[in-house]
Amino acid sequence: MISASLGKHSVNVDVVSDSDDGGWMVFDITATGFGSGDMFLHWGVGKQHAEEWIVPVEIQARTTPTANRVPGALQTPFPPPDGQNSRKVRLEINVDAGLKGCQFVLHKKPNEWLKNGSRNFFLDFSKVADSRGFRELVTEATKANPAAKAFQCRLAGLGPNKVCCWRW
Repeated sequence: MISASLGKHSVNVDVVSDSDDGGWMVFDITATGFGSGDMFLHWGVGKQHAEEWIVPVEIQARTTPTANRVPGALQTPFPPPDGQNSRKVRLEINVDAGLKGCQFVLHKKPNEWLKNGSRNFFLDFSKVADSRGFRELVTEATKANPAAKAFQCRLAGLGPNKVCCWRW
């Protein structure tokens, strides 16, 4: 999970599945505490390097709800907030497309752009692939001991990023 806090608001990116699931990496991007006004995921992908911003075509990447093409980006509308004041967009990346990363910002109309500090939010897909071994270990551990649970915790010195910890 990648997590950022923006005052009373938060943005979390969860890896739902990696490329072992039919060639698509799936991420849930959840925005919490932004109220009920219209909000969009404004995004692009990197093909030559992870931090590049280009507009993908549908065979490379897609979202639920469906994204709309705008000049220089795709915009995906967030649905209305749920009971916990959270909204979620699902981002799917075709691993066969050779994409290296994804950048995004949150956009509230007419002209509010919400970033991760002074930078865009950023997903480096090579780091997701590197975590496959850890997820396999998690799967095996829970098969061996169904009472084992993973939970999110903060470690001192790691800033706003969260890491997965185990509780037995």
